Amino acid sequence: MAANKSSNGTTVTSVHSFLNLYNGHSIANIYLRCKEVLEKLTSISYSQPYMKLLLNCIVIKQYILIKNAKETSGRIESSDTQNEYLRNMKSSVTDRTHTSLRIATCFLDDGVKEECLKIIRTVTAHPDNHLFMQNYSQHVKQTLNRTNERFQNLSPICKIDEIEIYSRIINQDLIFQDPYKTIEEFEHFKKEGYEISGCGVFTLVWERCWFDVTFMAAETLLILPKPAALEFCIDHSQRKISFHPFLYGLLLEFLWHERNGSSNIERKSVLEKMKICVSKLPGEQQSRGLNFITYCSSLQKEYGSASRYLIHSFNLNPVKHNVAYLYIQYIINILRKFSSNRDYDMFSK
Repeated sequence: MAANKSSNGTTVTSVHSFLNLYNGHSIANIYLRCKEVLEKLTSISYSQPYMKLLLNCIVIKQYILIKNAKETSGRIESSDTQNEYLRNMKSSVTDRTHTSLRIATCFLDDGVKEECLKIIRTVTAHPDNHLFMQNYSQHVKQTLNRTNERFQNLSPICKIDEIEIYSRIINQDLIFQDPYKTIEEFEHFKKEGYEISGCGVFTLVWERCWFDVTFMAAETLLILPKPAALEFCIDHSQRKISFHPFLYGLLLEFLWHERNGSSNIERKSVLEKMKICVSKLPGEQQSRGLNFITYCSSLQKEYGSASRYLIHSFNLNPVKHNVAYLYIQYIINILRKFSSNRDYDMFSK
């Protein structure tokens, strides 16, 4: 389930395996297809990570169906249905591959306050958030090299003890075929005082994987916040859109503060983190991050800063598929209307 780099340099994750389930924009149909596949996955070895991802897809669809019913017919779902949706949402957040931010997106849209911020901050305030700024595969190699060096330097007795622990964990893993249960075994031995060399690598690969936060076309316009939805709308040929986890988490955190009337200090603090994050991203992702900052700065009424970030984004990526192009076009149209109205006033006098 670890992410790999494709030939064009983009991050490839297991999200791609589920693209075929999204045949069009019928949420109800996709919801049923996802449930059918989830049932089939229970009989496949080591399917737990995929099941967690698919459960995440299902609860997003469930939320959208509830939302659509409320908007089209005014029907409010029963408390049992609402409670089931909330339970499923919360159970889907146990995965740490940044699909949790998809749930946070629904909570933000639905006005769920405390739970939403808590989920967002598992990414934005995590002590290892600096890992999100690094090349994932490079970091895994570095961790693996340190693990090998440490193992080589162990005394023969410690090596024997550690090999016995690994044999026990591997045997358990072959029975349960669930990497998350295996991680629990590692954590158990660590609490008992054992030092497990490979624990860091295994946890990094299965729990701290570099996963962009991905939304499919059928989901995006219904739940994505406006600055993220615009990134999808600018190019209708996209079947999905992915965001850098730390950057997207910071966008959600800023919008949470904006919606819930937090102090200006808290919003500025998130903006500063966003700027640091953007400075460490590659060009195209950096441009998208600058567009987020432009939007957030305009909400702060810091129009001078917003315009600077907007121009910087367009300079980095001067194409029509950059949202900055859309913003600039919008501003030019407003200026033209203002100019033509002023000329009309002059002549009418």
